Amino acid sequence: LGIQNPVASSAGASFEGGLEAAYQVCLWSRLASRVLMPIKTSDVKTDDDLYKQKHTVQWSEHVDLTGTLAVGCHLSHSDLSNSHYAALKVKDAIVDQFMELFEERPSVDRDNPDLRVNLYIHRNQATLSIDLSGESLHKRGYRQFSVTAPMKENLAAAVLMRSGWPNESLTLVDLMCGSGTLLIEAGLMALEIPPGLNKEQFGFETWKGHKPDVWQSLLAEASQQNTDQLVAEKLTIRGYDESLSAVKSARQNIQAAGLGNYIKVEQRSLEDCATNNDLSPGLVIVNPPYGERLGDEKDLAYLYAELGDCWKRYFGEWNAALFTGNIPLAKHVGLRSHKDNSLYNGAIKCKLFQYKLHRAKPEHLLQKEDEADQLAKQMFENRLKKNFKHLSKWAKRTQIECYRVYDADLPEFSAAIDIYPDWVHVQ
Repeated sequence: LGIQNPVASSAGASFEGGLEAAYQVCLWSRLASRVLMPIKTSDVKTDDDLYKQKHTVQWSEHVDLTGTLAVGCHLSHSDLSNSHYAALKVKDAIVDQFMELFEERPSVDRDNPDLRVNLYIHRNQATLSIDLSGESLHKRGYRQFSVTAPMKENLAAAVLMRSGWPNESLTLVDLMCGSGTLLIEAGLMALEIPPGLNKEQFGFETWKGHKPDVWQSLLAEASQQNTDQLVAEKLTIRGYDESLSAVKSARQNIQAAGLGNYIKVEQRSLEDCATNNDLSPGLVIVNPPYGERLGDEKDLAYLYAELGDCWKRYFGEWNAALFTGNIPLAKHVGLRSHKDNSLYNGAIKCKLFQYKLHRAKPEHLLQKEDEADQLAKQMFENRLKKNFKHLSKWAKRTQIECYRVYDADLPEFSAAIDIYPDWVHVQ
């Protein structure tokens, strides 16, 4: 982004520069949630210490008497224990300063304030900042329809970046696209479209220190940026989902993002996700459910195994990426990842697993393997039927209710199966 002196930290990054740099980050950063401009740092140990800082900032330079404000707070390793009460103390200090100077005060609007103040206290050091972003920057403005447990847009961008997107072939397939977040973020990245271009309003636009001419200049420059025709012609992004409602949502969101010419979405299940012959090997990516809010873990194990089979069968020579918050489920894919990254989806610790896939076996060999599998399964079924027919008669005659009907009789089906009066136990 051309930002000077960036410094990474555990919860974000800091940089130096004027308002133009801050505006640039708001408009162009695909990863940031908020852009905060620090205006005061001080040591505090009690709520009263916060209130005593009221004369150290001239708040009338930031919001009008007739304006609105909101204060948010986050505590980290602090003697203060109640973030809501700490935020309330800062709000009181601001409005009391106005009352002392003007005998009037701004009102509070938690949802859409003219001035959003951020208070961060770490190890008793309090930093007051102006929140220039307003609503979280992950809200790009294109999400018209959603699905259950959608991925946040900036998290999707992080997953794509870590997965090596945009790649050389400019080809991406999402096998469980949901409402299309990964598809859209991939399109915006490849076409170098600023993620904040369609955002309805930024926090700085109602802040008194805002410089409209600087912002309009950056906005005009971003709006007039021409798409690279070679990239536009080569770019291939496709999404599949077995849910028709998810497909409809994805298509609506893609149109709202202005990417209808670049992204195609179809209703398909995993077994129907054979790639077309015209696709160059690229990145196949998926964010399957992982049991926190969707699905049941036992069922999900089969889903992950099916995903691995799909990759092996249809995506030879592709790079694959799996993002999940249920790390043990990833082993059911049946492939060894060559790289993994830790990321957080809200409070959920997640992993991004990356795989290098190899070309699938020819169809005639796969068909032979399927035929051999079917034959083995038939032998197993026949053995079970034979055992059960013989042993059930014996059990009835001897009044035995519990017995073993199968004990790894066939080596390739290594299981013990026990019959009880009203259930079967397999181990």
